[in-house]
Amino acid sequence: MGEILKVPMFVEANDFRVLVIGGLREGTRKARRWISAGAEVRVLSLEFSDELTELSSSGKVRLIRGDLMSDKLEELIEWSDLVVYAGPPVPEYEERVISISRRERKLLNLSTSAERTQVVMPIECRSGGIRVAVTTEGLSTLISKDVVKRLCSYLDEQEDIHSLLEVMGHIKRYMKRHVKDHRVRMKLYYVVFRNQEVRRAALLDVERAKKIAEEIVRREAGIQI
Repeated sequence: MGEILKVPMFVEANDFRVLVIGGLREGTRKARRWISAGAEVRVLSLEFSDELTELSSSGKVRLIRGDLMSDKLEELIEWSDLVVYAGPPVPEYEERVISISRRERKLLNLSTSAERTQVVMPIECRSGGIRVAVTTEGLSTLISKDVVKRLCSYLDEQEDIHSLLEVMGHIKRYMKRHVKDHRVRMKLYYVVFRNQEVRRAALLDVERAKKIAEEIVRREAGIQI
């Protein structure tokens, strides 16, 4: 069997059902991240951090006290879309969670084993309209954090990228309103992206660059607006 590759993607988490196993430091961090993304989160553990208790009091998370060898685990995994294991690195516990999750065909993030996890939660940052996510697939979270910091620091200084991004986002919406054929839209999108006049204008005046891009689309598509 060859190397197992994981496919990077961003997932709409609103109304996603997430079961976090483990109520201490790591479980709290994972629960907080999914709560902030709009997911419905339940945490299974024998003990909970003060932060999780406060979040539960405000109705943002449901805490279930229980042992990983109890029937509650199976019921909660069946309920979930994603299982996040942030409990102790005990092989017996891990194997039970993995076995039930696979049987029920649930996505699984295993914090205790980068080799066996199905889902990776990367380190991320945002620079304007650009999101960057990085993982070393378990080798070093500290390196991932450092790489993300460097990348976003670099992007923050690239005014041309952010200006052109605003122009390209505008022209994409413009073409969806005025150019029906998606194949034509794709061709024109590349034409605008490569146009040096648009790029030069974007550095000085984004609104002017948008107008130039619109004119290119009208001319190339043969449309009058």
